[in-house]
Amino acid sequence: MENMNYQANTYDSDYDDEDAVMQEEQEQEVQNQPSQQNHQKIMEKQKIISNQSSIMLTRSHDSSQGSGDCSYCNGKRETFQGLQEGLKSHKSGFGSTKMRCDDFEELLNKGYSRSGTYFYQRNFKMACCETFQYRVWMDKFMPSESQKKAIKRFHRYLNYGTIKKKQGNLNQYNGIDEEQKVEENLDKQQKVNDCNDNINKTSIKVNQSQCKISLENREESEKILRLVKQVVCQNLQSSDQIDLAKVRVSFNAKHNCIATNVLLVIKNLQSIQEQLVNELQNTINTIGEKISFNNIKLENQFINFYQPNTIEFLKEEKQAKQEQYKKEERKKIEKLKKQIDNNIGSNQFEQVRDQYPQNHYKNYLIEYNPQDPIDPNFKPAHSYTIEMRGAFYTEEFYNLYAKYEKTIHKKDREPTNLKRFLCNSPVYDPDRDFNMAMSPSEPDYKYIDSKFRVDKDMGIYPGYGTFHMYHRIDGKLVAVNVIDILRETYVSGYCIYDPEMHFLTLGVVTAIRELEYMRLIKAIYNPQLKYYQLGELAVTCPKVNYKLKYKPGFMICPRTKAYVPIEKCLDQIKILSQMTIEEKISLPYIQIDDYVCEGPLENELLPEIFKEVIKQFPFVYEDTQRLNISALQENGRKLLKGALSEMLMHCGFDLFSKFNFELKFLKEDPKQEKSEKDDQDDTQQQKQVQSH
Repeated sequence: MENMNYQANTYDSDYDDEDAVMQEEQEQEVQNQPSQQNHQKIMEKQKIISNQSSIMLTRSHDSSQGSGDCSYCNGKRETFQGLQEGLKSHKSGFGSTKMRCDDFEELLNKGYSRSGTYFYQRNFKMACCETFQYRVWMDKFMPSESQKKAIKRFHRYLNYGTIKKKQGNLNQYNGIDEEQKVEENLDKQQKVNDCNDNINKTSIKVNQSQCKISLENREESEKILRLVKQVVCQNLQSSDQIDLAKVRVSFNAKHNCIATNVLLVIKNLQSIQEQLVNELQNTINTIGEKISFNNIKLENQFINFYQPNTIEFLKEEKQAKQEQYKKEERKKIEKLKKQIDNNIGSNQFEQVRDQYPQNHYKNYLIEYNPQDPIDPNFKPAHSYTIEMRGAFYTEEFYNLYAKYEKTIHKKDREPTNLKRFLCNSPVYDPDRDFNMAMSPSEPDYKYIDSKFRVDKDMGIYPGYGTFHMYHRIDGKLVAVNVIDILRETYVSGYCIYDPEMHFLTLGVVTAIRELEYMRLIKAIYNPQLKYYQLGELAVTCPKVNYKLKYKPGFMICPRTKAYVPIEKCLDQIKILSQMTIEEKISLPYIQIDDYVCEGPLENELLPEIFKEVIKQFPFVYEDTQRLNISALQENGRKLLKGALSEMLMHCGFDLFSKFNFELKFLKEDPKQEKSEKDDQDDTQQQKQVQSH
C-alpha cells in the first residue's frame, strides 16, 4: 500500500488510504453468483425495498487478515523491546451504498470510521498503532493563540491584500499612527488592571504616578527602605547581584500599603526569593513597634508592607467586588441566552444576514473574534464567500483536488478517486431524501449522485447528510471541506486547499470556520448539535496529532464506547503504543475508560451466541429473495461468520438489528470491455462461494 502523507497543522483528512480500500475490496469481496438463467428469473420478481441502512455482504470482512502498511506508522512500531517492522493494519469493515444518517451517527459513537462507502473499525489488539476516534466539545472550544493568529493573518490578506503588517511611522494596516497606538496600548493595560481587581486577581503595581507619600508615611517609607537594603545585603552572595541605587519604596494610597521593587532589581532571584521575604518578616518582628507597616505580603513580584488589619479589610473589599462582578456577568450571560433563545426560529438572524450579499461568509458564521475593519465604509481588497453544496463531483472540485494531491501527497489522482471517496455519499436523511429512502440500494457507488442528488447551492443550512463547503476568494475556489452534518455530531472528514495559497494556512482557517458554522447551526437550526468529530487520531503520529490543539477533546474507548477526556487517557495510550503486538494480544482487552466490571461486557458475549444461529441469519438476495446464510457453501458461511460476529460485537444488538443485510453484485456493462486482469479476479472471487 502506498503511504499517504499528511501535512501537519493543515487539517488534512484521516480518511483511509484510497488505494488500501480498493485493494481490500478486491481481496475480501465475497461473491455468490448464480447461473445466468436463474439470475434472469430472480430479476423478474418484485423488488424488496425498505427504508433501512443497507449492509453489503459482498464487501464485509473481519480483522483477521492485515490490509497492508498503515498510512500513519508505515508498518513500524517503536516498543520497549525495540523496533517492530512489517506490521499490518487490522480492521473489520463493510460496504454500504445506503446509510441512514441516524444509523451513521450511532456507528460513529461506536468508534467506526467512514471512507466513501466503506465503514470500518480497527482491531486494537492487533493494530500496528493506537488510533482512536477523536471529537471536540464545541460549546467549550475556544481558539488558541496560534489559531487566532491564523485567522487574523487570513483577514489581513482579505482586507489589505497582504499578510504582513506595514512598517513605518504611519501604520497603514489599521490607519493609526504609532503614537496613538502606544496610547491605546496603555489604555488597554489600564483596563486589564481594573479587570484584575474585579475578579480577585488583584496585583498591587507600584509606579511613581500613583504614589502619594504623606508626611506621616514618609518616615515609615524611609525606615522600610533602609531595612530592605540591610536585609538584602546580608542575604546576597555577591554585591554584583543588585544595584542598591535602583531599589525603591513608594506608598500606594489605593491599597494603603508601602511597596518595594527590590525583587525586580535582584539578579538570579529564584534561589533567594522566599528566604528574603521570610528574613524581612523576621527582622520586622524583632524590631517590634518601630515600624507600623509590619505585615508583609508578596504580590506580583512586589513586596508590600501593610498596617495591622489592612490585609483583612482588603480581602473583604475584594470579595465584595468579586461578588458584584460575578453578579453583573451573570446578568449579561442570562441576557445573551434569552436573546439567543428568543431568536431561534425567528427572523432576526435573517435580518442581520440581509446586510451582506448572498454567500458572504458572515451569513454562515458566528465568529469567535470578528475581524471587522474600523471604518464601516472600508472596502476590502478581496471578497470571501462560502457555499454549502451537496457531495457532488464537479470539474472545478476535481481540478483543485488533483492539484492538492499532486503537490501535498505526491499522488496522481483520477476523477474516479474523487467520485469514489469524497462524492457519492451513502448517507441520507430518511425524512427528507424520500427518493433514496424508498429505492433499492445501489450495488455500485457510481450511481448514487446521478440518481438521487442534484448539484446546487444548498443554502445556509442544508440539513442532515454529507456536503461540500466551498471557500472562494474573489470567486476562485481555494478550499473545500468534506463534512457530515448529523443530529449531535459534525464530522470534518477532509480538507482540500489550493497549495499556492499555503501562506494563508487554510487548513487551520477552514477548521475554525467549521466550528463557527457549528455555532450558527446550534443557535438557529439545531440546538442539539454538540460534537466536532475530527476522525482518527494516532497520538504518536506527527501527521495527525495536531488535532490535539482542538480542545476539550475526547477519545472513544474501543471497549466501553464511552467518551474519555484526552487528559485522562493520553498517558495510557502512550504506554500501549510502546508495547509489542504480542504483549497487546495477551491482554484481556484494550480499554482507556476507567469503568470497572467483573467479567466480559454484554457486547463481548454476543459473538459466541451468534455462532449458534449463524446458519439462520437472514439476508436479501438481489433485492428479490429473502434467504439465510445456510444458502451459501461452507467457505462463504465461514467468511461471513467472522465479519458479522465482529460487527455485532462493535455495534451492539440494537444497532445491528436495524440493518438490512444484502447480497448483490455488479452488472456487467456490455459497452465496456473487461481487462484480462478483471476476468481473472472475477473468476477467483466467484470460486469463493457458490450458490446453494
